[in-house]
Amino acid sequence: MPDSSFTLKDLTSLREFALSMVLLCSSGAVSAQEEPMVFLTSHSAAGSSGVAAAIMAPRMEEYLGRSIVFKYNQGSSAAVGDAPDGNTILMTTIGYTALHPVWVPNFELDPLTDLRPVTRLAVTPDVLIIRSGLGIDSMGELVAYAAAADEPLSYFHIAPASIHRVELAAIFNEFGIRNVALDSSMRRGPVQALAAVEAGTLDMLVVTSPYVVPLLESGAAKALTVIHRERTPIAPDAPTLLEQGITTMPYGSWSAIFVPAGTSDEDANLVFEAIKFAVSDPAVEKQINDLGMEVDLNESPEEFISFLKSEAERLSIAVDKYGLRVD
Repeated sequence: MPDSSFTLKDLTSLREFALSMVLLCSSGAVSAQEEPMVFLTSHSAAGSSGVAAAIMAPRMEEYLGRSIVFKYNQGSSAAVGDAPDGNTILMTTIGYTALHPVWVPNFELDPLTDLRPVTRLAVTPDVLIIRSGLGIDSMGELVAYAAAADEPLSYFHIAPASIHRVELAAIFNEFGIRNVALDSSMRRGPVQALAAVEAGTLDMLVVTSPYVVPLLESGAAKALTVIHRERTPIAPDAPTLLEQGITTMPYGSWSAIFVPAGTSDEDANLVFEAIKFAVSDPAVEKQINDLGMEVDLNESPEEFISFLKSEAERLSIAVDKYGLRVD
């Protein structure tokens, strides 16, 4: 579980470590076979999943007996069409592999046929925060405040097709919160929105837990509810949605490992075992958990496939239930 003393400085240090590992691996300083393994990530090197990949890399290299080089920010089609020769690994997220395929029209990826699933790597609690200046300390108080307010409460969902938009729709619909308005002036991503909450110009936001720690510690924001299986140490007083009877959102965000479609059983299992070896190191697990993530491997690639199918079904039901559409 993440340490409640984790700070923005700690996150910066971990990201600096990740970038140093990219340089180390790319320079060939780690002894390896002639051809390195390519580790793709769908998102940036500075994001939690990118940092986690770099943290695991040295122990994975030890297990595989070869070096790893990184290619970050490869997007939703990363590894699609790549040679199934055991030389490529992909880390991607819930959005591209479970949500977008059932929500975004003509989305180009089917993760079950265009890729080969290996394992979920980690789950990350998502948190509803509200600016402290409103004096709201619970979901009940939020419901009452919104009902009585003359002006709608402002919110932001990071991106139009993000998991956070679905989570906010679940919260607003299930709690009957109607007096809200999307702040469409925000840029995609969490940076501007977090600064706006801190400045008091945005009322509320759902975002992954690593980003909320500085605002909670400074007192600029209050955590009202957590989208996760259990409460998180960074906001121990904030109940989960499950505790409040909302079953459509039992998970927040998660990241996972894939290989190219057509990869052999032997090579896919080798990647799975390398990931298991890496995160079995307590130091590696702690560094990943300190990002606000929780290492949570599946027992096997087959179990992950079942999980992936169940997540797609869950999210399809949710976007239909809450009437969400993406242009």
